Parts: sequence; C-alpha cells; structure tokens
Amino acid sequence: MFGRNHVSVLAMLASFSFLSFTACSDDVVNNPMPVAAESSAAESSSSEVVSNPVSSSDVTSSSSEISSASKIVELARLSTCDAHNEGAVDSIWGGNAKYGFKIDYYKCKNGHWYEAEPSVACDSAGVSVGSLCNVHSAQGGYWGAGGRGGRCYEYVGTGTWNESKCLKAPAKECNAENEWSTGKITYSNGYTDFFQCEHVVYTDLSEELHDEGFLWQSVNEAYYNCRTGKNVEGDTCSFESQGEKQYYLFEGGQWVQFNIDPKLGICRIYNDLPYELHFKEFEGEYYYCVDGKWNPIKLVPRQYTDPRKKGLTDEEYDVLDLPKEAKVGDRANGLLEYCGYGKTLDYFDSNVYDYCYSTNRYRYREDGSWTKETDEDLWEDDAYFGSKPCGDDTWCCAKTEGMKRNFFDYLEPGKTYQCVSGEIVLEEYLWNRFEKK
Repeated sequence: MFGRNHVSVLAMLASFSFLSFTACSDDVVNNPMPVAAESSAAESSSSEVVSNPVSSSDVTSSSSEISSASKIVELARLSTCDAHNEGAVDSIWGGNAKYGFKIDYYKCKNGHWYEAEPSVACDSAGVSVGSLCNVHSAQGGYWGAGGRGGRCYEYVGTGTWNESKCLKAPAKECNAENEWSTGKITYSNGYTDFFQCEHVVYTDLSEELHDEGFLWQSVNEAYYNCRTGKNVEGDTCSFESQGEKQYYLFEGGQWVQFNIDPKLGICRIYNDLPYELHFKEFEGEYYYCVDGKWNPIKLVPRQYTDPRKKGLTDEEYDVLDLPKEAKVGDRANGLLEYCGYGKTLDYFDSNVYDYCYSTNRYRYREDGSWTKETDEDLWEDDAYFGSKPCGDDTWCCAKTEGMKRNFFDYLEPGKTYQCVSGEIVLEEYLWNRFEKK
C-alpha cells in the first residue's frame, strides 16, 4: 500500500514493542514557541542556536544589561541584527513541552546578537525609580502542571535595572471580611499577576487537617474576573482581555474557556469533555469542536449515527455485529469508533487524514464467547519477534523476510509493517474508514 522507505531511521522501529504509546520526546531542543518577552522588539521563531563564530572582545559595550562573559551569537531564524534595529531584544525558548522551557534573551548591538540578562526586556522609558518589571524567564511543562516563571527587576535610574524579589501578594489585607475579594499587581512592562483572598484549609497525606487562615492565592484571569465562592455548575462569565471578549463556563469545578457560534452554540477551548460532546449535528451536517472552533466533518463515529444504538449501552452496542460462528483465536472489531481529524500518522507518510477506527478488538475464546483483546493476547502474537530473531538492532532480516508486525498507538489507528528485502515497510493502517485531505 505504501512505497518503500530507504531511510536510516527505520531503526526507530527496530526495538518497538507491539504495544507502543505516543509520548513527547524528552530531548531538550529549542522550541519555536510563538512568544516573546513582554517588551521585546521582535518575536522569535527560531528552533536552534548556532554556536558563536565571533569573539565578544570584537565589540565593546558599557551596558550592564550585557554580561561581560556573554558571547556574540548568530540565531538561525531570528530577526536581522543591523543598524535599523540596533538595541532590539529577542528571545529563544529552549526545552520541551514535557519538562518545560528556559527563555534566553539576546540584544542586537553593532550588527551582532549578544546573550543578555532578562532585564534587557525591561523598558526604562517613562518608568519611575522603584518600579518593578517582571520578565518571562521560564515556562513549566505539562509534567509540572505548566505555569509561568518570572524574574523581577527594580528600576534604580539611569537605565539600570537591578534584580529584585517579585511581589507575592497585593498590599491590602486578606481576612474573613473580604474573602473572595480580588487584587492584582501590574508591573511596569504590562505583566499582571492576579490574586484572590481565600480561606486555605487542606488535609495532608496523614489526613491531618491544616488551617492556614486567610491568604492571597495566585489565580488566573478567569478566576480573578469570575469566581465568587458561590459559583454553581453551568454559570457563565465574560470579560474583556487584551482587547478581546472572552467567555467562560463553570464546569466540573473550574472555569472553562469557550467560543460561541451563533448556530452551533459554545465550543470549549482546551477541555477534557467526554468524547461525544465534541460532536454536533445541524441541518443534516456534522461538526466537531476543537480549540474553540466548530469544524465541518464527513466522518462521524458510527455510534452517533447508527439508529441501532438508541436505548443500548456502549458495551451492548459494541458487540452487536460480532460473528455468531467463529473458531478459537478469531479476531473481530467492535462497532464503537474513535475518529481523528487532520492528522499525519507515520514518519514515512506525509499525508494528512481524517479517519475512524474501532475502539475495541475482540477474540473468540475456547468457551465460545467473544471477549476484548488483552495485552497478553498481543504479547503472545508477538512472541517470535520478542525473541529477537534478527538481534538487538532490528526485527527485519533474512529470517523474517515477508513477515508482518502490528503496532498500536493511543488515539491512532494501528499500523501493519512488513519486512521486505531487509527493509521495514509501512503496509497499511488498521482503520475502518479514512479520508485523505
């Protein structure tokens, strides 16, 4: 079904388990995040930093913003540093979405980019002595529940910023009388920290109760604008932020952001809603909600369109079409489907697909029943390859010529690869239906 691929990365498949799960790489790379410092003169889209070809002694600088040990650097896709943007500031995000990012800052001087302290992102124009600037210096990864990391600087005059402690809470008191009241700290560079006064009570691992009293707690902008302490499921809230109207729904104990379509209604942004709530039918057409937008689709999971599903649980519906006659070891797919949209699925296949595949696979057992396929079943299927007939580096060699191997990923259709003339070739996707975009 697919052409052969003469690429060294075939070794990628050499040691795969048959049951593999998609995960983000732990490698530290420079990620092209669409973000720059609050007062940067240009935004960075670079994905790598090229090592310094020039000595820093070639350019003199009296600015305290630039470390004496800094190097002149060339940034692969950073804005040009020349006389037209002398003094410009830019940033590079280094790291990954799993563990987080460290943000490095650079300043354009005399036609070269220099490594610089984060304070270069603080603009002193019109700023009074004693003002604080909060520079975005790190971003937590999803293993650390995200979160912005900032470094603060105090303006001491004559264009100089000295590192300082960031403010931890608003100046006003937090007590029982003003519980749920809000406060905020806005720094000279426009960054704002939001807070809410809360009665902090928690139970530790030993189930001992701790009452910390009333404290200012850091919250996001939605909680600052919407939370009252008396919110109930289904409450809505809207407010202006950065010149745009934002909408939130109180759901599952938290504020969930959404957009509104006049015909289709709300579509949540970044949510963990049950899968079926991402779909909506309108005037005979189906739509799928993703990232706050309703997108028209042609492929819809069959459980949402099959009239036989009415009145049945998912488990009852899934087994409706399993064969009545079978032999031990036979396999069959259930009716429940998962559909994905606008995805590339394999290193060797650059096409973009919409697709649907069966959520569950079944095996016919010795007692005459169909039960869901288990990890143990798959291990047994793959036992020959588990013995490493071709050694540690690959599963494709003369001994396995022509043999096929199945791989299954989370929220993607399974894939079948075949050993052909010593090469691992993508044979087919294990889906029910697909559409090439």
